[in-house]
Amino acid sequence: MNSIKGFISLPTLANNLPGQVGLFGELSTVSATFSRNKSNYADPIAYPGVELVGFTTKTDAGSQITLTGTVSDHVLAVAYWVYTQYNASTIPANANKAAFIASLIAEFPEMTSVTINEILNGTLSQRLPDYISWTFDDAGTSNVIKIWFSDARFQSQYDDYEIIVIPPITVIDQLIATTAVVAGLVHAVTPSVIISKVAIASGGVPYTRLVSQPVTWNDPGIPGSTLITEWTVLIYGLAGNDADLIKNQIREYIAAHSSSTVWPTVYPSLYAENEFTIIPLWTNVAVPEAALDVALYTPSARVGSLQAIATANLPTSYGSAVLLPTYLNAQLTVSSAFWRSISFLAVGNPNNIGSQFSFKNKYADYMNLDTSSPDWGRMSLTTRNFIVALNAALEQALTLTELGPVPMGYSRVLRNGKVYISFSYSGFNYLILTAGSYTAV
Repeated sequence: MNSIKGFISLPTLANNLPGQVGLFGELSTVSATFSRNKSNYADPIAYPGVELVGFTTKTDAGSQITLTGTVSDHVLAVAYWVYTQYNASTIPANANKAAFIASLIAEFPEMTSVTINEILNGTLSQRLPDYISWTFDDAGTSNVIKIWFSDARFQSQYDDYEIIVIPPITVIDQLIATTAVVAGLVHAVTPSVIISKVAIASGGVPYTRLVSQPVTWNDPGIPGSTLITEWTVLIYGLAGNDADLIKNQIREYIAAHSSSTVWPTVYPSLYAENEFTIIPLWTNVAVPEAALDVALYTPSARVGSLQAIATANLPTSYGSAVLLPTYLNAQLTVSSAFWRSISFLAVGNPNNIGSQFSFKNKYADYMNLDTSSPDWGRMSLTTRNFIVALNAALEQALTLTELGPVPMGYSRVLRNGKVYISFSYSGFNYLILTAGSYTAV
């Protein structure tokens, strides 16, 4: 079986104003970075004004393929027919999506398992689907095809990605040494060296995100002697900007480039966990949103509901290592943030290194203060910087979705059907449950 995912370029619908992208048929510069293996298919005589930009063209084993003429002609024919319906203003509103799918199958009976997510409005009478997916048989080979017409939806719905890892130093086995030796090796890698490595790794193909991932290094012979090492990550496709995926890719890189078995000691945060989950109480609204006024939250919460809320909203993996009710009774913290006066629950992963489970203990001097407060300086610098990061992340967690774009400096984490926005600070990842994923109890 082959997987084919692509975008239908319709040059006549392009918006040529600076910085603007057409509603349909035009790829943005960001979307164009989602694959290093793009391909282009067109037949200007048979299907004028239509081009297929292939982003994913591979077998189910992951091998890259070139589409056969039968497949590419079929996809172009479907796209061209849909485009003619757009020009004729005959594509119905989304409420009548089923009728349009029936018309499509009647025109191309070789299409099976046809799906359209949503028909989007363009002008008053002109519409196009965000995407069409279907299955097409080519001489016994099944092809699962998905083509997008809307760049905005392509950005939020394209789920393939590639992650390229660049280590702190070229020969990673040299990281298995004393603190003094490793510090010298790491500090010798200047920004210009990293820039050169990024250029080589990308091969000149623009990437979607460039992430500097800090990972705490531990001296294998001296417990407590640590350094922060920066792993550089090139990401193709917004779906790859996920903290769990990046962490796993670094582990896979280490496994592929070293036969040593001491890496869990050198990088315990990669092989254990180093995270806290923060659950804002999104339904505890004090003043609802009205006109131009944003919603505000109450820091008050019913004590008896807190453990049930935590259980319903934590990653399920937290309950696989401990008896969760007992663990939460000992470690769960309830607090509040300055951002819109929201209250939140916080607890560390039961597998955290150094038994750092309690948010209250980790930030013992935490206070619900704004940076303008005269008491701001009474907290440690570590705590103050964390508060700034937390309040900024809460703003993003309000609107982040499973498929939407992720702001720079953050990652999206998907656990047991819930979406968290993640940021790294001082050797730990902080997963903040998004408003759309919150389960009220």
